[in-house]
Amino acid sequence: MLLHGWNATGALNWARTIERLGEHYHVVALDHRGHGQGIKDGTAFSLEACADDAVALLDSLGITSAIFLGYSMGGPIAQLVWQRHPHRVDGLVFHATAADFTGISNLGPLVRAYGALAPATRVVPRKLRTRFLRPIIGPFVADDAIRQDLMAALGDHDERTILEASRCVHRHDASDWIQQIDVPTAVIVTQRDQVIAPEAQRRLAELIPGSITLEIPDGHLIPFTDPEMNALFALDACDLVAERARRPLWHRLLDHIGSLRARWGQRR
Repeated sequence: MLLHGWNATGALNWARTIERLGEHYHVVALDHRGHGQGIKDGTAFSLEACADDAVALLDSLGITSAIFLGYSMGGPIAQLVWQRHPHRVDGLVFHATAADFTGISNLGPLVRAYGALAPATRVVPRKLRTRFLRPIIGPFVADDAIRQDLMAALGDHDERTILEASRCVHRHDASDWIQQIDVPTAVIVTQRDQVIAPEAQRRLAELIPGSITLEIPDGHLIPFTDPEMNALFALDACDLVAERARRPLWHRLLDHIGSLRARWGQRR
């Protein structure tokens, strides 16, 4: 199950990835609350609700469990899926994300733009709102076709929910419990990330016993600027996690214990 980032949609975030993964796996992607075709029922946004939505989708499809791949905001949602519904999680892949978002992300310009725009969402026409955001998005995505896709996606968003989503992400901190994750996990680090510091991404990997780290020499927006490269790394990460998930439970437990012992030795 693919969990997209803030201000995107499942199709936009994972377009090439869905195709690549679909050659080897059954793939499900959804739009989170307020994003694209996601739930817009007027209730307050929360990452916990998004995690529950993902599991509810599995229920509706008759899927017992899955590997969850979370990019950026999708990372905290995947973390919360494991915390709230651990029996539904076969493995985790975290991509360009962190365990603790408090003070480490750099989405300031876009968040402030949404903050300025949100009070006017009831009276300002949607076309005017997207026109206001176009020059703000431009510096983040150079490719014109991808930028147009992003602008089209913005037209389907609920701006007030998007703003609340950004606030929820900035408040997310799982560092007190994320070390309890006991399923196979891979962390894809974007080495040139100017939104979520690579050090914070590596710290996420360090906190999870036995996690595997893959590093991409690219920035935070690689799903949009180089979707093919992004898809190849996502496939590699899912393959590594799936291979570990297929190992006997007792073998995985031994690996987990060994990782904990090694970490304890380093601390001492």
